[in-house]
Amino acid sequence: MASIVCELIWIGYSLQDLKVPFRTPIPLFCDNKVALHITANPVFHEQAKHLEIDCHIVKDKFKNGFVIPTHVVAKDQVADMLTKPLADQPSSI
Repeated sequence: MASIVCELIWIGYSLQDLKVPFRTPIPLFCDNKVALHITANPVFHEQAKHLEIDCHIVKDKFKNGFVIPTHVVAKDQVADMLTKPLADQPSSI
């Protein structure tokens, strides 16, 4: 999430330089509920101390209203089509 937020910041500055209006907050779709919880929860938990500094930029931009992380179920995540092969049917055990 941190890398896409950095890309969105860069795109936002580029659009501002070109005088092109854009709307904020920008919806950020994520299929990881834990990442969304860590982003939305301002309290630092002992279990999350292994996270890198990168998560702080996402928290900061969420708090400032630049992005709004939103949950999307994994089967509806459009970006997965570009990054990994998906089975026709979800696996079941």
